[in-house]
Amino acid sequence: MSLNTTSVKRQNHRVHPCSLKQKRALLKSLLEKYKESTVFVVTTDDLDEFNDIINENVTIISDKKITDSSELQCDVLISYNLPENAEDYMARLSCPKKEALILLDTDEQKQLHAIERVIGRSLIQEIVIGFEPAKTLSEQKRDFKNKRYNDTKSKSSKPYRDNEHKKPYSKPVNSSTSTQKRQPRTINVKSLKPSP
Repeated sequence: MSLNTTSVKRQNHRVHPCSLKQKRALLKSLLEKYKESTVFVVTTDDLDEFNDIINENVTIISDKKITDSSELQCDVLISYNLPENAEDYMARLSCPKKEALILLDTDEQKQLHAIERVIGRSLIQEIVIGFEPAKTLSEQKRDFKNKRYNDTKSKSSKPYRDNEHKKPYSKPVNSSTSTQKRQPRTINVKSLKPSP
């Protein structure tokens, strides 16, 4: 199945990175935003876990139900988590008419890369204010190395403060000889003979 079979525009197919702890709160926030639309929340987890968010506009659905019924339609599809198989995600894209959103935690990056390879482009990532993802250990190390590099680079480019206002070193010149060219010294050879 190709992306061309969906009616979701590229700018309406987005990824919302967040930490695993924030994922459920972000889902509730998005459902509040889309309360006037029909929303499918697709998950690979236990469906009973989401009973508290179901209402007349929100349906919790599994990948199996989507693949079994090709007639399912909604305005907004929210992928609570990603399937292991990129083709299962492509089946999800047959449902939404307006928007497709992914709630992505750091453990699901590998699945996202597989989906982007199948689609043939990267998906727009948009961080929702208040749900910023926590940095992974590798990102923290990278930021620390970049900070250290930038600090040392900025220190080495600054001039040494003690020498800022000093003039460059020059040898003092005698005022009487300053206008004259210095002549080489000549030695009288006769004067070097030993005396009798």
